[in-house]
Amino acid sequence: MTWAEHKNVSGIFSPKINDKRVFMDASMKTVFHMEAEGQEESIAVGKYLFSKNSFLKAEKILQAAAEHKSTEWLIIDEIGPLELKGKGFCNVLKGILQVQHSFKIVLVVRAQLTEDVKTFFDLTETLVFKPD
Repeated sequence: MTWAEHKNVSGIFSPKINDKRVFMDASMKTVFHMEAEGQEESIAVGKYLFSKNSFLKAEKILQAAAEHKSTEWLIIDEIGPLELKGKGFCNVLKGILQVQHSFKIVLVVRAQLTEDVKTFFDLTETLVFKPD
């Protein structure tokens, strides 16, 4: 998020706030829950239950950002085990990658999953950036 402060960035961040993972709209800075609450429909990954509705909201933000003419950087935080199972941001990312666009895409990926993500999404033009 520090890297993006002075850039025209759209998309989704997933910071921890008060020890809870949340989604944050990168351009509007609005925050909404990531973890499933109560009896809401969820997506299970290991011991975690994520809100299906929140993922759908995040996907809409990503899709809108991809369609917006002024987007310079599109960030998706993060691409990980969920996406490698065809869930989470998998479909929206595949859709974005299939269309020619003028913006750059930044995917936040755990170091140990980088090669798996590159293979799964057929990413050939990659630059690995590791912040200080």
